[in-house]
Amino acid sequence: NCGTPPPENIWFVEEDVKDNVVPEEQKDAINRLLSVKNASLPEQLKQDVAKAIAKWRKHEADVGSPAASIAAMSERIKYLHRHMRANHKDKHSMYGINALINKRRYMLKYLAKKDFKAFKGLVNEYEISTLELMTDQQASHRGWTERNARRRAKRGKRRFPPYHQVE
Repeated sequence: NCGTPPPENIWFVEEDVKDNVVPEEQKDAINRLLSVKNASLPEQLKQDVAKAIAKWRKHEADVGSPAASIAAMSERIKYLHRHMRANHKDKHSMYGINALINKRRYMLKYLAKKDFKAFKGLVNEYEISTLELMTDQQASHRGWTERNARRRAKRGKRRFPPYHQVE
């Protein structure tokens, strides 16, 4: 090993060669340089999403369970929230973050019905407001179908779920 020149990229070399090439006092500096804290924000997001999925998955190959998906969405929402603070006029990202928040809200409603323990854990960990789950966010956007249903309910023609009944 003494006669051969050091390789260009020492991080893809076997362990026994790596110890000989890198002096002991430089290992700490190299580890600091290659840490995740120095990565770009999209790379940090990938790392955070992978950690969140690993924490909330139900089995080794699970990436699509509601808890893991909500955790991944929460990490993306955090990232987009940071982006929106710096770029407040970026309307396309604003639409994206609103779509993610709505998708997460619907998945949280589903998870609250199916697995309340995981729901409470996610709400506590990511500090998600449960007020947004309780209120009907789309009430002002209902169309003519719902309005006509309310009118029919007022006349007593049909029975409807509680949110369509008129007092």
